[in-house]
Amino acid sequence: MELKKYCLELKYRQELICPIGTKFLSVEIQNSNIYLWAFVDSYAIDYLFPTKKYTIYLIEKSKHIEGDSGKYIFTIRKDDTNLYLFIKEY
Repeated sequence: MELKKYCLELKYRQELICPIGTKFLSVEIQNSNIYLWAFVDSYAIDYLFPTKKYTIYLIEKSKHIEGDSGKYIFTIRKDDTNLYLFIKEY
């Protein structure tokens, strides 16, 4: 397994495509950017294994996610606002 970080945009909904078997760990802010950390099979990265689409939601507490909320990953604080990150798999 290899530790990988994905740069996220500061928006409500975004798509992320990762190798199957990716294990999401946490979210952090570095140099004003939001990063999602994950363990990814390094063999899958090198040899283009099948991928899976994930929908990432960054929401404030008062907002709602359409349909199933997905898996809660982490809470981050950006510009004095708590943002909650949820991931839905497809």
